[in-house]
Amino acid sequence: MMVLAEAIGRQSAHEVVGEAARDALDSERSFEENLLADDRVTDVLSESEIEALTDPIEYTGVADEIAERTVAASLHEGDER
Repeated sequence: MMVLAEAIGRQSAHEVVGEAARDALDSERSFEENLLADDRVTDVLSESEIEALTDPIEYTGVADEIAERTVAASLHEGDER
């Protein structure tokens, strides 16, 4: 949503993504297919960008950083004992 928000605004992007998600629940089309069918999205993002943004492997966010900090804090805590 944030990539889309940079181009069309946060509120508009929120509405577009919400519609695509709701439609995916109510239809046979996937979330990605709904985004690809929406001109508001495809006017801004290419098919390959949409595919990458909807790939679960790609949207772990900062989970790796959080895990690394947790491990580092745990190791540091163990040194203090």
